[in-house]
Amino acid sequence: MIDRYSKWLMIDIDTKSHIDEGNKVQFNTSRFAIKLESSKMRRATIDAYENGKLEALTRTINPGDKVDIPCSVVTPGGSVQWILNNKPILLDFSQNQRRHWNISNDGQASLTINRITRADEGLWECWELDSAGNVRQKAPIMRIVLSNVPEEPYLEYNGHRLAAQQSITVREHSLIALNCITKGQFSSTRSIQWYIGGENLSSHSRTYSEYSTEEETSVTISVLSMNISAEYHTQMVYCQIAHSSWASAVTISASFNVLYAPLFSITREPGFGYPVIEGMPLSLRCDIDSNPPAEARWEREADPALSNATLSPIHTNHDGSLNFSAISKQDIGWYKCTTQHEFGFFASFGYFLNVRSRDELPQLAADILGGTHPQLSDENQDHLLNSAKEAALRKIYNQKQEGRETYEASECPPPAMEAGRPVIESINSTVIALVGSQISMIARFCCQPRPRKVYWIHRHLAMMPSRIIGRYITRELIMSSTSTNCFTSSFIIDSVKPEDAGDIMFMVLNQKGIDQALISLNVTYSASYSISSNVILRIMSKAKRSKQSADINTAKIGFVGAGKIAETMINGLVVYGKVDPKRIHVAAPSTTNTDRLKQTYQGLKATKRNLDIFGRFDCDIVFLAVNGNVILNLYKLGGTRPAPLTTNYIPNMKHPFYVLSMISGYDLKAIRDILLNPEHPEKYMMELHRIMVNCAVGYGLGICAIDVEPDSKKLAEPVRALLSMVAKLEYIPEPQMDAACAVCGAGLAFSYYFINALSDGGLKIGLNRSMALKFAAKTVSCAADTLLESGKHPNELKDEVCGPSGGAIYGLSMLDKTDVASGISGAVEAAHKRAISLARDDKAC
Repeated sequence: MIDRYSKWLMIDIDTKSHIDEGNKVQFNTSRFAIKLESSKMRRATIDAYENGKLEALTRTINPGDKVDIPCSVVTPGGSVQWILNNKPILLDFSQNQRRHWNISNDGQASLTINRITRADEGLWECWELDSAGNVRQKAPIMRIVLSNVPEEPYLEYNGHRLAAQQSITVREHSLIALNCITKGQFSSTRSIQWYIGGENLSSHSRTYSEYSTEEETSVTISVLSMNISAEYHTQMVYCQIAHSSWASAVTISASFNVLYAPLFSITREPGFGYPVIEGMPLSLRCDIDSNPPAEARWEREADPALSNATLSPIHTNHDGSLNFSAISKQDIGWYKCTTQHEFGFFASFGYFLNVRSRDELPQLAADILGGTHPQLSDENQDHLLNSAKEAALRKIYNQKQEGRETYEASECPPPAMEAGRPVIESINSTVIALVGSQISMIARFCCQPRPRKVYWIHRHLAMMPSRIIGRYITRELIMSSTSTNCFTSSFIIDSVKPEDAGDIMFMVLNQKGIDQALISLNVTYSASYSISSNVILRIMSKAKRSKQSADINTAKIGFVGAGKIAETMINGLVVYGKVDPKRIHVAAPSTTNTDRLKQTYQGLKATKRNLDIFGRFDCDIVFLAVNGNVILNLYKLGGTRPAPLTTNYIPNMKHPFYVLSMISGYDLKAIRDILLNPEHPEKYMMELHRIMVNCAVGYGLGICAIDVEPDSKKLAEPVRALLSMVAKLEYIPEPQMDAACAVCGAGLAFSYYFINALSDGGLKIGLNRSMALKFAAKTVSCAADTLLESGKHPNELKDEVCGPSGGAIYGLSMLDKTDVASGISGAVEAAHKRAISLARDDKAC
């Protein structure tokens, strides 16, 4: 005895239904059912259903829409079960609750589906069950038909769905991935474009499609990878999707809230270039650009000739200005603007405020005009006051304290600039630092016009002036006191660590050109410091880099890719090569394999970013173990040149490093194109090789084909030693590497196939399985050893085994009849073609 339909459905059959006041409603989560007890039911509705006059209502619904499916089945002592296409449905009690019961205040019950997917398509019914779980009645409610209109697209960041125009808070210099997602019954997305500030950034994105079997929905995802700078603050990022079901493209957006460290701008009134005369008013102003905003505070370091007790305190106004109503000689000194920011304490360059008396004006005129001059009249003194040029002085700290060293070159000579391009006049070439100490490195340069970019590059960091990243600090540029075209830049490492050892690059560029130089930092545990003398580096191309090879006992090993061959190689290195897993680093976009690797090899480090292998992890030996189709997609994304495998090109690392490509179908030139910055590929200390290993390396018994003679000087000792731990090295010319892969790589599987077949034959004639496998494996091993030891042709050795009218020749005759030889050679050819197709045809995957 049931009441089948909610109000709107009952109107359709010209009847009404309700739950009387006082009815009792219970929610039983353990049975996923609603028990409805009532004393009155409508006989008309029951008769209509039992006579087959009721049919389910059909509704066409767009994917992603919300729908309520009513059910008014009420029977004392009974319960209700939802059925979709004759299959019971368990309701969702998770936090998201995509499918769940709703019960109104008047007792009306309905099933709510918050986001319709293809999995919800079909006939929905309410079944009444008795206390024993038997079906009493069945009520068809609604037939859902899904349209092909996709769901409303949305942006996703860090796994969270973003609301329309939501702000994304991210710190400057962070590498982020922003997803633009479209879901629909079919994959009909035509294109996805990314824009920021009118600039099309689609070349920095990757688009892929997948099918969700759980929701029976096609998902198209475009991933935009970008390095966030302060310039993106408050800017909008737009994702524009064109779909075959839409008349015009749909655009969704979000904005950036970029957190960045303070940048100081110092101004003076009267302006820089005019002498400061005792008694005149003067104002210094500090404007700070930062997010979150920072409050400016002026600090003073007194003239050593004056006692601090004689100085009046200084007060910074709310607008960042420091005002002097009548400046005096006591105000002479170094001033700097400071602030306490969310990211730490920051300070501007030091500004030297020099106050002159009127008595000094004649001498000042002589200094400026280049000669001696008679006493000036009051009129000429006033003219000089308003027009004379006074060089703006900048303070250079040169301190040597306990645990701290500062290294700087001599004052810039007159700029020897060629056509205005930057020239790094002098810089220390070698510095030795004590572990735990603070060290400052200072470089001087001249250029005209002034520099557009200045970088200190250390390990994986590229830092502009006035930055703080962890232990690394760069100061504001300091103008030389002798030339407005010469500057000093400093780089500070607070608490030196052993991994800081290596080359530190200093780079300057302007509209006319670029110059680079190196500082070689040696880190020691001894309590001594030294500096090489009389060494000046002017251009990086003239500098000789350190050629010290990696130590095989401490070298960091990286894998780009976490597939079968990478996992096998790692097992061989750890189990048979005795490599500490803490030295191994793996990059893969999915955590499926890397989580298993981290659990199996305690201490192994994993990341989703390929760039981390060369940057954050700073690996010495890197294996490229990705599918050839990955490289094919990079060439498609890049346009005129391939997109980098590491999102951004790998950094110019501080030490020699070695890259070993195990990618079929791509030569060394292609690998260089996806790794190295094409503008300066010659500046990488990289040794690149193609290798092929088979899966026997997982047991320390593999074969490794390499593109150089293993014993020659062309192969670095660390690489030779590492590969020799798990494999025997054989030289193969690079053009033949793919063929070697088919024979040695896939051939290993063919050999196992033959051994299994050989053991099956032994099983047929009476040997037990373990004995048959053992004999078959040892027989193949004996054959291989005999062939290599004797140097004879296989046919010659085969004839030595076969006797007249013996069992061996009869067996070989059967192999010839079944054309086993052609099958084996054909298998090798098929494996080779498949490897090439993966690298050349994206439809092959």
